[in-house]
Parts: sequence; C-alpha cells; structure tokens
Amino acid sequence: MICVLTGPECCGKTTLAEALSKQLRWPVLPEIARAYLTQRAIDTAQGAYRYRPSDLIALVQAQGDLEDRTRTSDHCIADTDLLTLTIWWQEKYGPVPALFNEAWLSQAPRFYLLCRPDLPWELDPLRENPQDRERLFGLYEQQLQRRGCQYEICDGTGSTRAKNALAAIKRKLDI
Repeated sequence: MICVLTGPECCGKTTLAEALSKQLRWPVLPEIARAYLTQRAIDTAQGAYRYRPSDLIALVQAQGDLEDRTRTSDHCIADTDLLTLTIWWQEKYGPVPALFNEAWLSQAPRFYLLCRPDLPWELDPLRENPQDRERLFGLYEQQLQRRGCQYEICDGTGSTRAKNALAAIKRKLDI
C-alpha cells in the first residue's frame, strides 16, 4: 500500500512521513517538488524560483518515475504526490492538461492521510500561502472526495499527530 501524506503547505507532512517511516519501517518517497524547485533556484541563481507550467509538467513525469523506481516494498509512505501538483496547477493556471489525468489514472492504488493545517506556519522560500491554508485544505478534501479516494483526516500536534496517523493506517490495513 502507498500511504500518501497530503494537504496544504506547512501542515507537517515531511515530519509525519519521517515519524511513520520509523514506526512502520516503511520507506519514504520524498517530496520531489522541493528538491526540484530548490535546484532550479540554484541553477538560475535567482534565489526563490517562481515555477512555470513547464515545471509542473516536468514534476508530474518525475513523480511517476520516482514511484516506479523506488517503490520496492509492499508498503511505502509518499510525502505528497500528484494530487498536490494537480491542485497547484488549478490554483495557478486553471484546468489541468490531459497529462495530469492520464498520470492519475495510471498510478498505483493509494490511501491518503489529509493533514489538517493546525500547526504553526513556518516561513520557507517555497511556501506561498500562509493565510490561505484552510481554504486549500478544503480543496484537497474536495478533490479526494470527487476522485473517490480512500482517505482520513490527520490532525493534532506533536506525538498526537503521529499516533492519529498510525491509527488510521492500522485501520486501513486492519491490523
């Protein structure tokens, strides 16, 4: 099973992925957009890089490639996935290109933990929405429902958040 951590910026996905990986001994598929956009900023020597449609299209392909290359066990944790790229596109550019929908239909089944933005905002050059996280959370939930995805909402702070996430995964796996 692929367990995807999703939700708006700065809602604890990466920290939670690391905690769940330790507890479950599952590999983590990292957030590819962060590394990609950081590298683009270095390559262009412009500081914070403003992504373009071509970047999101490249990230859709890279996400699929990453999942194909690194998913070597029965279970893994993905620190975001195509859903985030889809929402980014819709927020910035409108209706998504066919490539996004084709990639969505070809991906392996997954279970989502939708992380509530109930953690304090932390400044980061790649983050854009400090005041808009609740609205974005709603968009994530709408997309998950519209697409018929299996998901649970994960909330709480500190160890409570990790315990809630672990309990949701165990319910999903019926263990």
